[in-house]
Amino acid sequence: MESLLNMSSYSTPYFQPEVTEDENFYYLKIHPDEREIAKGIRYRSWDGELRRWIYPKKESVFLELSEKLKKSSKLFNANPPSNEIIKEKEINKKEKDQKLTFDFEDKFNKISESLNKLNITVSSQSEKIDSMIKKKDSNILALKKTSINQSENIKNEKLDDVFNRYLNQILNDGNSTKENLKNKKITNNIDVNQITDFVLETHEKVFTELRKLDKSNEHKSYLRCVEDARIKQEYFNEREGTIDIYQSLLLMMNCRNALGHPKNNNKTRKKFLGIIYALLFSETWMKIYQE
Repeated sequence: MESLLNMSSYSTPYFQPEVTEDENFYYLKIHPDEREIAKGIRYRSWDGELRRWIYPKKESVFLELSEKLKKSSKLFNANPPSNEIIKEKEINKKEKDQKLTFDFEDKFNKISESLNKLNITVSSQSEKIDSMIKKKDSNILALKKTSINQSENIKNEKLDDVFNRYLNQILNDGNSTKENLKNKKITNNIDVNQITDFVLETHEKVFTELRKLDKSNEHKSYLRCVEDARIKQEYFNEREGTIDIYQSLLLMMNCRNALGHPKNNNKTRKKFLGIIYALLFSETWMKIYQE
């Protein structure tokens, strides 16, 4: 099968760091070869959509940014946070902590339950579609067995055409291809009948990005990498109207495992799971990708 994700040897030309700010955050744009500097500053999180490291407005963060980057930066447009901002953030954080207690294991179980329900729905829909395909009109019943098989194949081919159009539209209309053409290419001719190969290969690329977050991730499982990333808030996850990165990564893992270790050989169910994975991937990739 042709490679679905072709990460080229493209190398980003060097550029000097740039530090900017808004009311809530400091932003660091830095060359990929110097990302360890960014990762060495506390409270960092990666925003794949902005292609910048983001830091909360804290006095300690400002001091670290100044110490490590002010002399070497092309642009250093940042100021110490005012006492009013710090106090307001501390109050907001306390209120948020009181309202939100995040238990990862509990949330993962809820996600698994949701996926199980989704799998039941998918299985139900798969059975309906298979049933529709297997129904034979009274006229077909009168035909020879060879004619019936030909009709079945035609129906399956038409259904696959719909799946293929939908799958390719998802992958080629998303930000993951439009904003990252230098480093990633998804072919226009993915065959839904090879959806398992697509998911397994794509998932390895996702896992590779998770490993980039920390050198110790090289020997960790995918689940542990996601859990640690969530605890440390490695990815910027506060933009309204977007999917939760960590939930998406876990659902992708479940879809991958369901396809990699199927309990049955229901082809239509596999296609549905592949499309679900493609949807999650198209929403998540640009948020986690680092050059």
